[in-house]
Amino acid sequence: MPLDIQSESTEFAPGTNLSATTIPEARVCGYGSSSAYLNPITNIAASGAAKARGFTRRAIAPGQTGDVCIEGPGLIETDGSGTVERGDQLAVNVTPGANEGRVFSIRASPPAAGATVRVVGVADDAAPASVTRIRAHPVHGVTYTRPA
Repeated sequence: MPLDIQSESTEFAPGTNLSATTIPEARVCGYGSSSAYLNPITNIAASGAAKARGFTRRAIAPGQTGDVCIEGPGLIETDGSGTVERGDQLAVNVTPGANEGRVFSIRASPPAAGATVRVVGVADDAAPASVTRIRAHPVHGVTYTRPA
């Protein structure tokens, strides 16, 4: 069942990239672990979907600090694996490579029967089955388990 979120204000938080590579713009990033930085983030393959922080506003180079959308509408890039409809729950691709940090619709690309995925956002826009940037709201602490 799609979630409908009405808020239109966006909240950003700073994040310092602990990854050895740049986290691209409009991608999901994860919480990092560091005593040297107040707000450490890392690429989603390193942190895992369970520790998703939000969506990057701009690309963030290693060691640099940038804005991360943590509440309200932000831009996120889809992975092109299927269509996205407004209100779709979004999961994130955690496989290192070109699609890392991009999202996909759980409706269009459901997990296997009985499997659980972490919901990282809800789509505000529709998208075709191609890599596209859409507006979405980050979601924290929500999972979806496909019935067996």
